[in-house]
Amino acid sequence: MSEHLQACPGNDGQQETIQRVTSYLEGRNAKWSKRPGAGDYRVSRDTNVSAIEAIHDAVRKCYNGDREEAEEAYEQTRAAIDEAHDIIGGEKQPSIKVDRVFAVPRRGLRDQADPYSSEITHNLPLLDPKYGVGPNIALRAMYSMPPMTIETCTKDPERTGAIVFVPLFGDMKSDLFRSSDNAARRFYMRLQANNIIREKMDLTASLTKRLGKKDKKVVLGLGALLPALTNYGQTIEHHSNVVTTTGHGGTVHLLAETVSAELARPNVSASDPIGIMGAAGSIGYSSLDVLAERLPEARFAAIDSRETRLAQMLHNHSDAGRITQYHRTGDVLTKSKVIVAAITSRIDLDEIDPRNMLDLTDKVFVDDSQPGAFDREQVERRGGRLRWVVGKVDSADSETSFLGRDHGYNYGATSGLLDKGDVWGCEAEAAVVAASGEPEKYAIRKRVDPEAARRIGELMSRYGVVVAAPQSYGKAV
Repeated sequence: MSEHLQACPGNDGQQETIQRVTSYLEGRNAKWSKRPGAGDYRVSRDTNVSAIEAIHDAVRKCYNGDREEAEEAYEQTRAAIDEAHDIIGGEKQPSIKVDRVFAVPRRGLRDQADPYSSEITHNLPLLDPKYGVGPNIALRAMYSMPPMTIETCTKDPERTGAIVFVPLFGDMKSDLFRSSDNAARRFYMRLQANNIIREKMDLTASLTKRLGKKDKKVVLGLGALLPALTNYGQTIEHHSNVVTTTGHGGTVHLLAETVSAELARPNVSASDPIGIMGAAGSIGYSSLDVLAERLPEARFAAIDSRETRLAQMLHNHSDAGRITQYHRTGDVLTKSKVIVAAITSRIDLDEIDPRNMLDLTDKVFVDDSQPGAFDREQVERRGGRLRWVVGKVDSADSETSFLGRDHGYNYGATSGLLDKGDVWGCEAEAAVVAASGEPEKYAIRKRVDPEAARRIGELMSRYGVVVAAPQSYGKAV
């Protein structure tokens, strides 16, 4: 019997392999099971390499598939980790120069079935679940990473870009903000968390500056939760020659374009109100305002957990007569055929509707959230469709445009985009702001408002950015 089967017996499916790898690691070091603290999130080459080596050892002993492929995955992963630390540490220079960087954090969580696991395996293939590395282990291996360039966009030499992974995670809040009745303790925890975020975002801004072309400002687009973690980019605005933009204007513009496309479907009536979930937020309210201007006959069903705030905002809106505020999510889902999700929390339809009684036939959710607010399978099981806010350049071959990615990275096979030329709205904003040659004029560095969204929309139209094919979670809709 081989060494790896002796150490970690079993020859089952992926979940069984994940259990074996996890048990093997946890049995040798308690860090793989304990709640992470501030020290675990700090950038450290030694900690990062040690984690990758431990996973490599576990995979060698517990994975019963293609051994040669697994070894190649380890070598690629170790090389990527080493290069990332070399570049951040100044031992190596980036190999390209670009006009823009789009920074993205990790979207998945440790304790859930992780549809986002494939978003990083393009660059760190050893962390693929097929080798027995589940989300709990994979995420812990990345906590001490530095920011890392994971893709480039150089099809148009005059408008080049890079995508940078920033090792910030959704679990950080629960890990670092532990409940305490002691005010001093709460303050200290908040200070620790802010220091970690500042460290990783400062490193990201420094990497962006080094990726930028000489004597030219480089645009840093902020993806997913990064605008919220950086006060809309303001905490890193002290980095010279780096212009941050939240991406929220591009999101609002493409969201409105997507809704307009869905309203053209024959089964949608002009009398059906457009649902806006999260209408008191900056993206939700700006989307509502832009749509109200574009669609003068449309009605809206608005909802937000901040009910008093939403009521005040709607009272002051010039089209208040066409907007009805609702207090129950179920009412919006029932009354609307097209429903915008501009929220940061996840909506579990199985929890709201455990008996599958909710009929979503002919309804479409336009979800701008990343991570997604809705689960595609839950929506489709009830007869609905889930569509993400995605754009592309309007051309015969969008993959060769200035938005096209060089190496096929798509943010994950189960959580990303259909084509190499497809982009998120926030990613498109960074690209067109950089292409304008006037980044400080167009960049958004505060809560997005309707006028800022319209300015970005004009830029996106100028550079031919349109709505991409209907899709979500890496599949066509």
